[in-house]
Amino acid sequence: MLGGRFLAEAEGWLVGTAYAEAEADPRTRAFAAAHRERHGHSPAAWAAEAHDAVWFAAHGLVGAGADGPSALRSELLRTSWQGITRRFYEADRDGGSFLYRISDGAARFVARADDIGAGG
Repeated sequence: MLGGRFLAEAEGWLVGTAYAEAEADPRTRAFAAAHRERHGHSPAAWAAEAHDAVWFAAHGLVGAGADGPSALRSELLRTSWQGITRRFYEADRDGGSFLYRISDGAARFVARADDIGAGG
C-alpha cells in the first residue's frame, strides 16, 4: 500500500485510503483466509475491492431481471449493497474509506471511516 521514504518520514501520521488491507481489517479477514487457502498466498492489493465490484455487478444484474445489462446502471444506482469492504450506495455517496496509522515504518490498520464515532 504505502512504502519507502514516505513511511520513514510519516511516523505517527494518520492516513485515509480507499484500500482495505484484507489481512488487517477484521471484516475482510475471512476473505483473506479463503484466498490464502485457495491460491496459496495472501490476496494482492485491491483484491477485496475487486471481489466486491464483481459481486455488486452480479447483484445489479439479478435485480435488473430480464432487462439485463441495459438496466444494470439504473439498478445499481437504485439500491445499496453490503460488500466485504464497504456498503455500496447510490452514486453520490462514498461508502468506503479506511484509516491507517504510520508506526515503526509500516501502515497499520486503525478503523473504517464509517466506524469512527459510531460508539462501537
